[in-house]
Amino acid sequence: MNQDYLNQTERFRRPDAKQVSGAVRLTVFDSVAEPKELDLSGFGKNVITFGREEGNDIQMHSSYVSRKQHGQFRFVGGQWVIEDLGNTNGVVLNGRKVENQRQFHEKDVLLITKSKLVFGGGCAS
Repeated sequence: MNQDYLNQTERFRRPDAKQVSGAVRLTVFDSVAEPKELDLSGFGKNVITFGREEGNDIQMHSSYVSRKQHGQFRFVGGQWVIEDLGNTNGVVLNGRKVENQRQFHEKDVLLITKSKLVFGGGCAS
């Protein structure tokens, strides 16, 4: 995927968001909606939630994703981590269930039943 294209993706960036260090590109393949690309640092905050309800920073549409907050990305100690918030279907990173939180790396794959999130560009090495 073209790096310049990802840098220009504004669709999922709040216009008033300040840049947070630790740019991480993420492609969301929701089982119901079209794939979308976003940059976690573009949200301008250190905690980014995902789930089905509109109040989440990343709204997913699959019925297997929790309504409220299924999980969250947190920027801690200069690194992004994924945290499972104790929902029924869980979060799986590279084939292993996430217990509490885990750091992720470029090309890692996060699964929430039928939805997939792929990390690329700017992840921890």
